Amino acid sequence: MKKSILLACISSTLSTGLIADGMPDFEAYLGAAQYFYDDDRNLDDTSSLEIGAEIPMTEALSLEAWLSNFDADVDNGSGELDGNRYSLGGLYHFSNDSLRPFISLGASHQELDDSNNTHTESLAYIGGGVKKYFDNNIVLRGELLAMNS
Repeated sequence: MKKSILLACISSTLSTGLIADGMPDFEAYLGAAQYFYDDDRNLDDTSSLEIGAEIPMTEALSLEAWLSNFDADVDNGSGELDGNRYSLGGLYHFSNDSLRPFISLGASHQELDDSNNTHTESLAYIGGGVKKYFDNNIVLRGELLAMNS
């Protein structure tokens, strides 16, 4: 079993507000993340591009989906892996103010391609973060996730 991965996701995110007041009923995210791999993975830390969507189910609970694309160098210099990660999860928000701390929980499927093979794995993640709503259309989201396969 692989050890955990730590993902620091400081997304420059945009929210698409579909209602005129209160919190938006749909959020689309575009951002970046930094992966910090443990020593068992034999991969250098790497950055990724992130695209995602979030749909509130109640005032506190939301469902989200993410797509991540990244390249990771092998530690010993013997190549590079192209990676994609697909995630589905949920968020629990602790407030409905313009500053919204949250916890997240979910699962991911990850594909790592080298020049010869495709390696796949399933991951579970848990994390926490905060969103800052500047208006109904712009959100800054920072999140720290721990992943384990």
